[in-house]
Amino acid sequence: MNARRYQSPQKPTKQCEQKPVHFKAGFQTLCSWMMHSRLEPMKTLARRIRRHWQDILTYFDHRCTNAILEGLNGIIQHIKTRARGFRNMDYFSTMIYLTCGKLDLATVTI
Repeated sequence: MNARRYQSPQKPTKQCEQKPVHFKAGFQTLCSWMMHSRLEPMKTLARRIRRHWQDILTYFDHRCTNAILEGLNGIIQHIKTRARGFRNMDYFSTMIYLTCGKLDLATVTI
């Protein structure tokens, strides 16, 4: 199938007008088009969307993600990698607080 033949639906002017029913119909149309494609990566993506179907629709109901937690986890993993090990958990938690706490250490006087 030619990618140009697929046309995305018109976007609503306001976010409050977007209903989960519209998203469900749009995803079903998109997945159907992708499964009829000759490109294997498109079919893989369609299968992945169908596998996580309920989670995707839940996002449109609640509008919340775990992106902040994933970002913090990445920062903590970077701290672990940068330090190449800590003597104990107290030092590790102190480095997490210093890095993630966004403390202004310039104002601290001795």
